[in-house]
Amino acid sequence: MKNRVTIRDVAAASNVSVATVSYVLNGKKKVSEETKQKILTVIDNLGFVPDLNARGLTVKDTKLLGVVVPQTEPGSKLMFHNIFYSELLGSIEYAARQRGYHVIISATDVTEDYLQLIQERNLAGVIIIGTYQNQFFSELKTLDVPVVLIDSYCKYDYFHKLRIDDENCSNLATEFVIRQGHKKIALVTGHLQEDGVMQKRYRGFLKAIEQNGLEFQKENLYEATVDYESGVNAAKWFVDNKADITAVVATADVLAIGLMKGFYEQGVQVPEDISIIGFDDLDISKYTTPGLTTVKQPISAKGERAVEILIENIENPQMEKVEEAAKVLRQAKADVACRCDRNTLEEERYHTSLLETQENERQRISRELHDSTVQNLTAMVHMAELCSKLVDMDPIRCKLELNKMIKNLREIIDDTRKMIYNLRPMSFDDIGLDITIERALDKLEATGTKKIHFVVEGTPYQLKPIIGITLLRIIQEACSNAICHANPTLIHVLLRYEQGGITVIVEDDGTGFDVHILDERPRDDNSGFGMSMMKERVYLLSGSIQIDSKIGVGTKIIVKVPISNKEEF
Repeated sequence: MKNRVTIRDVAAASNVSVATVSYVLNGKKKVSEETKQKILTVIDNLGFVPDLNARGLTVKDTKLLGVVVPQTEPGSKLMFHNIFYSELLGSIEYAARQRGYHVIISATDVTEDYLQLIQERNLAGVIIIGTYQNQFFSELKTLDVPVVLIDSYCKYDYFHKLRIDDENCSNLATEFVIRQGHKKIALVTGHLQEDGVMQKRYRGFLKAIEQNGLEFQKENLYEATVDYESGVNAAKWFVDNKADITAVVATADVLAIGLMKGFYEQGVQVPEDISIIGFDDLDISKYTTPGLTTVKQPISAKGERAVEILIENIENPQMEKVEEAAKVLRQAKADVACRCDRNTLEEERYHTSLLETQENERQRISRELHDSTVQNLTAMVHMAELCSKLVDMDPIRCKLELNKMIKNLREIIDDTRKMIYNLRPMSFDDIGLDITIERALDKLEATGTKKIHFVVEGTPYQLKPIIGITLLRIIQEACSNAICHANPTLIHVLLRYEQGGITVIVEDDGTGFDVHILDERPRDDNSGFGMSMMKERVYLLSGSIQIDSKIGVGTKIIVKVPISNKEEF
């Protein structure tokens, strides 16, 4: 193996001292241009690469950032065992490199002297991750180096601090589980240290339990190392001890993933037998089966922000100290690994949805009556008052005004009939669902100048009026949306009578849309009840709705409604 070229080799080949070579490299002292060029030529010929660590011993602006991740647990496992640190450190390294800095990561045993490491490497700044003893922070204050703390609840305001509101976020996660109908809940967490992250999350968990009038059994607390094996062992421990629980809150995703594996090995199904919620939303949680219900915190964003603050402080030593709590973005993949008590939740959702549906419908009818019927009738009153004054003074004008009144009254009658039809088509009771839908689509086709193809499959049977009206409204809304917003050339509408249920499919070849940014707000223009109400109506019938759309391809809406006690025509 070829030996590395050293600064002594360069000095010998250039016939100068090592100090002179060093002066050329760091620019601390002026060297003649002739000597400088000679040394640079030798460096190029020999392929010499300066030792940045050695250079950092004498140069203050080393472009080196330290990242300290202590081993808070005994043993030889590196912190990379917890994928959380891998994601965080990856974002730190990338952000630093983009700004011309390099990163030195310390992942030694907890007994090592981190402060000595900072001094020896002459680091420009340091990012400290995790919880430490107060003595460590007291000694850290004595170093003349900018420091950013990530996920540390330090009592000193001397350092920049970046974290999330761990207590509140854990409270929200536990509240989520409780809302699913769970009352017997366990907690799996890392070691609870005073003012540590895990301690904060434990407090948030207990607060949610107390706020909901529940009791937490101490035997359902499992405290261990934050790693995959601890999650596996926790599951086995709960099963072996016949823990009376229906859900587990894990203070980290790596624990939650271990729990899922552990319960699987013990023959316990997730989420059928027990529900699990994690914390962090690690990338690896996307690949679990079932998908992991978890609280998402912006891990990469925290790392990038820490580098940004640190470099800003390096360049501006007088900057004020920053303390930020990053926001939790969302609960990811909900109702997957965390399943609800269906009876309790479904009943609650049913009543809420019913009330919302009724109220929205009342508001729509109220707006229509106010904006059309009431306004027009008010105008009729004014015209009638005018005619009473004109009947003797100007009979001809009075006659003209009466003709206007007759015309307006006919328009009011027509509008009222349309409103009644929209509430409940008269034809529905007389001619049935199929023909009512066909006539409604004919009107849409005429007004929208779009081709609508309607097909009925299966043997028709009698439906409850509320089911028929709901299906009609859904078809009208779906077709109206397509005509108004998608510019299709053809709309296919399928009504299929099946054993045990009705299927409706509305498919168009229009512009399509991104279903993830679908605006589900009710309409304000009285043109329809909107996508949100459509979903609510299907839900109230215990049905399902699937919306598939691709930009430039079109949209397909599939509605399935279960039917019982049907009678064939």
